[in-house]
Amino acid sequence: GLMLVAKDDTVHLALSMQFKKREVKKRYLALVRGIPRSPEGVIDVRIGRNPVKGIKMMENGKQARDAVTKYKILKSWDRWSLLELFPLTGRTHQIRVHLRTLNCFLLGDRLYGGKMGKDFPLPVKRAMLHAKFLGFFHPKRKEWMEFEVNLPRDMQEIIDYLERTYESKG
Repeated sequence: GLMLVAKDDTVHLALSMQFKKREVKKRYLALVRGIPRSPEGVIDVRIGRNPVKGIKMMENGKQARDAVTKYKILKSWDRWSLLELFPLTGRTHQIRVHLRTLNCFLLGDRLYGGKMGKDFPLPVKRAMLHAKFLGFFHPKRKEWMEFEVNLPRDMQEIIDYLERTYESKG
């Protein structure tokens, strides 16, 4: 997926401020085990550290901070779905934690997916989360810039398998 890298400290500071002010537009695609009840919605659940697990984050955990993610079901098959996600905040593991609140588990997610993230007929070697789109104001060029990339081959192969094997529900 997409990743933004600053070439110098001035640009880094300006981009960091845009992230802090929630001015950067981000869109992710996720393949999950589960189908949300609503075709689209907003997840507004605070996220903090899980005091028992150490590195793992959880909803309403220790020193929880506001976290908001919009979502939309793009397609669903049997018990799996392809979601479009728009994180409005940028918390650690935000998408993964928010997916759990929908009773959805990122395919291939060994940290948050548990058995549900592994319950797939094909081998899944990584978390099926893809940074598809990024939009921001370029600090030096003084213009809005947008970048979008295609799905990686492994995610597309899983979608192709689901399309061949199950009837699509949307």
